[in-house]
Amino acid sequence: MAAGARAQRVAERAERCGLVVELHGRDEAVGGGVEGQAGLGEVGGAGAEVLARAARFGVASAVVGGAGMTEEARDAAMVAALEASGADWVLLLGYLRRLGPRVLARYEGRLLNTHPSLLPAFGGAGMYGLRVHEAVLASGVAETGVTLHRVTADYDAGGVVAQRLVAVEAGDTAESLAARCLAAEHAMLRAELPRLLGG
Repeated sequence: MAAGARAQRVAERAERCGLVVELHGRDEAVGGGVEGQAGLGEVGGAGAEVLARAARFGVASAVVGGAGMTEEARDAAMVAALEASGADWVLLLGYLRRLGPRVLARYEGRLLNTHPSLLPAFGGAGMYGLRVHEAVLASGVAETGVTLHRVTADYDAGGVVAQRLVAVEAGDTAESLAARCLAAEHAMLRAELPRLLGG
């Protein structure tokens, strides 16, 4: 399926299910990762390539934040942007900031995030990106994976919605393990979001 057609399915699905995807510096989900399962409605990081890609695909986006914005103001602005989008659910992908109390209260139970390990292992503050995979390899475990979980005030502490196993292979680097975990994350989202959102 062409990227434009995938993006159209993303936008149509988002409109039907009221899901907003928050991307911070990552664009795999637009036209490539969770096509047909989610829509991009709010983006962190004004300079992110994802903004240009979303525009090319005709997927609505908004920028919240900026230099000098207080956490309280960011929290209020994010709630306003999410409410304006009509979002019922929020999926965070690669978003590293702690969410404010207003967003957490407004979307309690409907905030989802992914993590590149089998939580609770290798989770918590400071555990993101290649740091997670480096820690997995240093630990010597035979398996890792990815987790879809609910978002709470504490990093990676919300209830687990779904997990997928990823084998640690001989000779793995943090980068090779990250690539397989990302593929598993995309497959997990394609399988779990329709079930979770009733569609």
